[in-house]
Amino acid sequence: MPERAERTSHSILRLLGYARPYAWLVATVIVFSLLYGGGLTGRAFIMRGFVDDVALEDARVHSLEDLIERAKPADPDRQKLRAERRELKDRVRKNLKRTVLGGVLLILLMPLVRLVRDFASEWVMARVLVDMQRDIVSKMLRLPLSRHQRDPRGEAITRLTSDTAVANRLQSMIFGDFLEDLGVVVAALTASAILSWQLTLALLVIGPPIAVVLSIFGGRIRKAGRRRQEQVSEVMQRFVQILSGIKVVKAFGAEKLESDAFKTEVMRYFRRVVSVIRNRVYSRALVEFISQGVMVTVVFLGIWAVIGDFWGLTLGTLMAFSFVSGSLYRPLKALTQVWNGIHDALPSAERIFELLDEDEELY
Repeated sequence: MPERAERTSHSILRLLGYARPYAWLVATVIVFSLLYGGGLTGRAFIMRGFVDDVALEDARVHSLEDLIERAKPADPDRQKLRAERRELKDRVRKNLKRTVLGGVLLILLMPLVRLVRDFASEWVMARVLVDMQRDIVSKMLRLPLSRHQRDPRGEAITRLTSDTAVANRLQSMIFGDFLEDLGVVVAALTASAILSWQLTLALLVIGPPIAVVLSIFGGRIRKAGRRRQEQVSEVMQRFVQILSGIKVVKAFGAEKLESDAFKTEVMRYFRRVVSVIRNRVYSRALVEFISQGVMVTVVFLGIWAVIGDFWGLTLGTLMAFSFVSGSLYRPLKALTQVWNGIHDALPSAERIFELLDEDEELY
């Protein structure tokens, strides 16, 4: 088990090493992912400010106006109530301006942050795919002739096309979806702790069971993914044989025979794809069950705290916390898919590195 984990981490790090020449762009993606996550959670603080500092304060202003109307003109408390009402109105106006300003800044800055992050991420992914394909072709040109004669052409084509595409998808998930979702999770957990550390501790219960699910199904997905990629080579080799021997096939009328043989290989590939899909779906369903149960429980706990008037929770704070915890739901699901996708793509990365590590021809 430790040996497999070490091999997995080595393959991931080696694959991510293709982005090392573009480290400054990767750093840009990380920074802007954190900024984007902070912007998403910033809406929760705007909501809390609007509820607690604007809506509820404005309700107090109207209550004071009712008291002023009921008070007698000579009542000394009437002047105090008027002064308090003026102070409250000024505070509501200031809070409303601050809330509107925060909303406008989010509207203007969030698209810009997303534009920079997405462009940098996709540029890096496109470039590392080109670098991987260049390295594979360069390596194959340096391999001994006996190596090319021994292995089928379909294997080489699969490594250059299918394996690099799948491995690049892993890189894209890490530098794209993973960093984006990680930024949202970090910002959301930080905001949750600021709003209510008690509810945040309850929310963290979601972690261990999800980790167990990912660990179990990650290994299964990796094994199934390895078998799937090996079958891709078989399908590609069968297709190359058909094209290279098309004259013989036509001469002997063997179209039906070759078609049936190709169908057999393709259906075997399909069954192995379904095996990967099955494990991914089971993993997502279990994570969905755990996350939904924990989040609903935490919301009910927050309602109980507001009603019971403890933990210092206000209605606005609870609404903001619910918004923040709700924003955790999508990235947690996405991180699950990223983890499954990593194990799905690792066999392709390993097949690429097996080729790159082969002994070269001596001159």
